[in-house]
Amino acid sequence: MVSARPSPTSPEDIDITITFSCSIQEPIYVSIDTNGWIPQQMELEGQDAYRHVTTVPRRTQAIRYKFRIGDSDWFHDPAVSAEPDNFFGYNNTYTIPEVPRLPPKDSHPPNDFDDDTELESVAAVESIADTLSEVDVEDARLNGEPELIHVDDVISDPEYSGTKHHFLPKEQKTRHEEVVAVEKPGLPNILLRLSCVGVIAAGLAWYWLAE
Repeated sequence: MVSARPSPTSPEDIDITITFSCSIQEPIYVSIDTNGWIPQQMELEGQDAYRHVTTVPRRTQAIRYKFRIGDSDWFHDPAVSAEPDNFFGYNNTYTIPEVPRLPPKDSHPPNDFDDDTELESVAAVESIADTLSEVDVEDARLNGEPELIHVDDVISDPEYSGTKHHFLPKEQKTRHEEVVAVEKPGLPNILLRLSCVGVIAAGLAWYWLAE
């Protein structure tokens, strides 16, 4: 039997595989016209199964071949097509069919999921960056560090045309200052309390004197 397939080594070549079955435990040879009829020993692939691969150019339309067992005479395989060899014998023949070319090694069909995967990766990175930014702002607030605000939020300069971002420190009370501000009463509150105490004391004194 004979089969043809694209050659993995060159897109301009075809690999022809010739197989032969024989139960005789001797070397099996094959001779092919494209190789100048030089005998080639076939490889034993399994029990009674021999195989040989020859490479021919794509322009080759057909090959002729015959077999030999050990040192005996050449013969042809009667199970496949043959033609006279002009020496009172026969050669097996094989007409090479149209063999498709292998696709380039670096080519692959477009994948619609590539763009989606890239977009998901970008979205994930942006989400992580936003989370880290929020954590940094919260840490700065708890540690009493000044919060940075954009200069455009506090000033408007028509002559400013720079492209760089400028930041100014935003005044922010520390936790200690906030607690002190809550616990420390204002002056009006103190005067109001003192006046209330004075009125109560005067009322009690008048009550005792009246008795």
